[in-house]
Amino acid sequence: MRPYRIVMSRVEPLISNLIHPKAVCLDIQGVHNKQELIRFLAGLLFEVGKINSIDQFVNAVYQREKIGTTLNSDGIAFPHGESDTVISAGVAIGRAENGIFYETEDCGGGLAKIIILFAIPIKKEVTDQEGFQVLARLLVCKDFLESIRQAANFESILTAVRKYGDLLK
Repeated sequence: MRPYRIVMSRVEPLISNLIHPKAVCLDIQGVHNKQELIRFLAGLLFEVGKINSIDQFVNAVYQREKIGTTLNSDGIAFPHGESDTVISAGVAIGRAENGIFYETEDCGGGLAKIIILFAIPIKKEVTDQEGFQVLARLLVCKDFLESIRQAANFESILTAVRKYGDLLK
């Protein structure tokens, strides 16, 4: 019998340092608006050691939000903040089945059902930038987003990242 061999996806090394299992919540409860949502996800990043100040990071996210909307018409929000409070690049992923009202400066807002919060350090590593680029391209892939909508757990998300990330050229 041949030993089982795990084959690593070509995108996996780019993503594995960005997404921590404890920074993923696939059933957000008790969050009622954009402000609470961003603070909740920032709290996950704080808990896994990606940021050292929730307040300062949330402020950086709000500063970026003033530039333009980070909510698309499919209910996907991708807020992000670049700050010296970011210890290491990271991503928090949240899903709210019924959606959370996500107010925007330019178009009023809408319901966000999938939220991917990017924590971007001031000094970026090349691999972090490549990982963020892969995730950004995945956000426009309908099949990837459907996989996130259906994901049962963190491993399901990684499987989708591997599958659809490897299709990106």
